[in-house]
Amino acid sequence: MIAGVLFCGILALLSCSCVSDVYDDGGSDGELVTLVLKAAVLDSGEQDDQAGEDLMNSLRIVILSRNRNGYWSVEHNVNEDFNSGVRISDEKPFMVAKNQTKRIYLVANASMVRRLDGSVIDLGADELYIPDRSGVAAIDTVDFFLLGKDMPQEGLPMSSMYEFEMGKTSKTMECHVVRAAAKITFRYVNRTTQIPENPGDGQVFARRRRIRLLGWTLENVADRSYVMPRVNAGADGRYAVVDSRLGQLRVLDGDWMDWMLQEAGKGDDVTRYEWLTDYELPSKAVHSVYTHWYDNSPGAPDAPVIFPEESDGAENAAYASAAVYLPESSNRQWYDKDNQPDASLKLQSYRITVITNELDEGLEDVPGNWVAASYTAVMPQLFSMFRNTHVKVNVTFVGAGQFALYAEIAPWKELKPVEGELIPDTPRPAGH
Repeated sequence: MIAGVLFCGILALLSCSCVSDVYDDGGSDGELVTLVLKAAVLDSGEQDDQAGEDLMNSLRIVILSRNRNGYWSVEHNVNEDFNSGVRISDEKPFMVAKNQTKRIYLVANASMVRRLDGSVIDLGADELYIPDRSGVAAIDTVDFFLLGKDMPQEGLPMSSMYEFEMGKTSKTMECHVVRAAAKITFRYVNRTTQIPENPGDGQVFARRRRIRLLGWTLENVADRSYVMPRVNAGADGRYAVVDSRLGQLRVLDGDWMDWMLQEAGKGDDVTRYEWLTDYELPSKAVHSVYTHWYDNSPGAPDAPVIFPEESDGAENAAYASAAVYLPESSNRQWYDKDNQPDASLKLQSYRITVITNELDEGLEDVPGNWVAASYTAVMPQLFSMFRNTHVKVNVTFVGAGQFALYAEIAPWKELKPVEGELIPDTPRPAGH
């Protein structure tokens, strides 16, 4: 078999792009070609508090070739283990056949690809990666459960696949893997105040109050997702995204992975985000209400409590939660019954509820004086929970029955928030 040399250098990877450059390697016999793979982390430098989500503790590299008869074979299937997690690995050479179609599968942190019972799904067999006549390999249909809400020690599963033509000349490719999860973070601020100062009889008003944050729910989240991204292309083989103004689909000139990289670089222009909505979840995936408790034990002694900014406890007026990692989801339930979107856009909708206990200023801190409350809103501008989406929610409690929700939904990077409205589910009684 005529062979070539493939060098593989992979960074811990946020999203996918593939850029190739052809070059002359100066070979004298013309029989060998060199393929150099490189990959980069798009935003790891901005994520110091969540560095683990950028790290690879292991990386499986599977390289396949398709012969002239259309049959695929595995040329290399190796798993690299890294002692402490890395964002970049050393280059590794592979001998490969030239003048054939190649497919490369990358799976990072495969130990976190697990069944519901917690057992690890073995992704090492060659047979998993060999495509059938339709181009689908068994690995493309493997689903898993993202167990646990916190950052796992083994890191988040990441994956990608590239298919390209390997000719007679050498080339360099830049590749990335996508985190096979979404994440959500919250920041709460207590800006409650008493309005009016001297209310009349029977008047409903708000007071400055302490707020104990018990938890939140999100409707609706899938229970499982695919290991590999499953994005659908149109009949012409091209991908499309939805403009955030909800007007129409925009057909992409290149691959959806290139689009994701460009989208993350938009910076503060959150009003013009585009959304990838046409992707597959496992047929067995069940969407249901996801509940996260800060503390649901009796009295919730470990739940965070935020004090009014205009009080002696002002230094504790805000609370920022740790990230919670969620399966890739696709909730097609639309909560605004009077404003249904065009079904062809495949837009999604997500509703969040914040659950609290609240103590009015001036009342004794005893269990009987704490009032249960909850507040619900449809997340503004969240039209997809494709993998690698970061949902940032800023909740501000204010006075006179007003509760403000600021939601920031974007690729995994820092952006300014967008504004929405948080509606109380359980109205506070008069005098509270």
